[in-house]
Amino acid sequence: MSSAIAVSDVHWAMTRALVASVTTVAAMVLIARGLSPADAGHYQMAEMLVLTGATAVNAGHADTGLRFAASETPERGARIGHHLLRRATLCGLLVVIVACAARFGPWTAVMPAWLPWLGLAAAAAGLSLVEFGLLQGFGAYRSLARVHLIVLPTRVLAGLGVLWAGGGMTGLLTVLVGAHVVGLFALSWVLRPHLRNPVKALEPDTIVRLHRYGWQMAVLIGLTVIVWDRSELFFLAHYCGPVAVAFYATTFTLASFAMRLVPGVVGGLLTPRVAGLGANEPVKLAELYRDGTRYLFAVIWPIALFGSCFAASLLVILYGPAYAPAALALPPLLLGAGAGAVAAAEASVKFGLERPDLLLRVAYFAAAINLALDWWLIPRYGWLGAAWANASAQLLAVSIGAAITCRLLKTRFPGRSLLKAALAGGLLLPVWWALAHQLPGLLGMALGVAALVGLYPPLLLATGFLTETDRRRWRELWRRSAGKNAQPKAPHGRHHAHRD
Repeated sequence: MSSAIAVSDVHWAMTRALVASVTTVAAMVLIARGLSPADAGHYQMAEMLVLTGATAVNAGHADTGLRFAASETPERGARIGHHLLRRATLCGLLVVIVACAARFGPWTAVMPAWLPWLGLAAAAAGLSLVEFGLLQGFGAYRSLARVHLIVLPTRVLAGLGVLWAGGGMTGLLTVLVGAHVVGLFALSWVLRPHLRNPVKALEPDTIVRLHRYGWQMAVLIGLTVIVWDRSELFFLAHYCGPVAVAFYATTFTLASFAMRLVPGVVGGLLTPRVAGLGANEPVKLAELYRDGTRYLFAVIWPIALFGSCFAASLLVILYGPAYAPAALALPPLLLGAGAGAVAAAEASVKFGLERPDLLLRVAYFAAAINLALDWWLIPRYGWLGAAWANASAQLLAVSIGAAITCRLLKTRFPGRSLLKAALAGGLLLPVWWALAHQLPGLLGMALGVAALVGLYPPLLLATGFLTETDRRRWRELWRRSAGKNAQPKAPHGRHHAHRD
């Protein structure tokens, strides 16, 4: 893999992730501004149903496609893609049938008429996830970025138009369903050239590998999406009502997308690299893990501190004064989401080595702890208890997972380097705290961002976080990204025929 290709991949992957994060937060702002907290809570429950259904449709197929499409030849990658899409389509049909049947059940008092449409949206969203994983495995980062640059802003603009026309919740739900269907068609169009008609069926042993890896990923994703990310919404809806759901959902979305912008890119880029290396190059794998963890923490830590200091200003500016009480939930959610984000490097190592079973062992234990904390804290402390329950489970899972990864790779956790980055960010904490209390609002936040950009890199140098190897590596990447010392692009892995 050449450095030029690495820079190109990072550029397009960062562009896609940035667009996804900005448009998601923008959609949350529209919902918070255009609906009452109670209606916003009902809308969040509808989105949760779509996400749950999409998780069932995905069932691990997306990560399986990413892992195996990256390590196989183009012809075998196409055959694997066809196989996974057929299975995901059957899961999507099942979700739609279940949603239509539930339409007439006695348990659908909130939005029974919308259940079939939400089932359709879930099926489309799940299939989109599978196609997204395959495109990442094929290295089509530029195509993914272009699709998201068109589809996601269009969804936000459609929501804005619906609210301006007085469409309310009905209009927003229509946009939700339509956006997922349009996104599926767009990704299908982009994926079509990569899925050449397979000449032969997959070998039985390959199918066994796919299914074994897929069911492990399905359980892991189900635990992550439904238990770690969304179980608090079920408890809040039961014990506290839709307003508490809206408070928690807005802060959770803000924290998770702020933290997962860079880690989502790192995970999508690292997993194919690890799959290409395999288990035969342990030294390079250990280096990938250590450097990935170091860089992720260096990016995540100041974001968590900044968001914690300016939590009240952020929520009031984005969502309005009605959401000011939710500011107390943002610091623990940033802490938990940040810990999960730093773990993207270790997760990529385990995915690439086909060892998701190691993640499952941690996930079972952490999910049980999370549910127990939800049951204990949410009835007593509402959305604030939900935030601390989620953060505690994330910190526990990341700590255990890091120990397992270091043992697997026979390497040391880069704790000393992380402490240096923590010190660099901590030195900015008094500045941000003073700005947040003396200049609340946009002015204080703008000065805080200026302090981050101007002071944090020199502090990383002063604390010794950036080594000479780091500086040399980044100078080289900067020169290549700027067009200096240009070299012809080498093929990405085995998929030179599939490069955009």
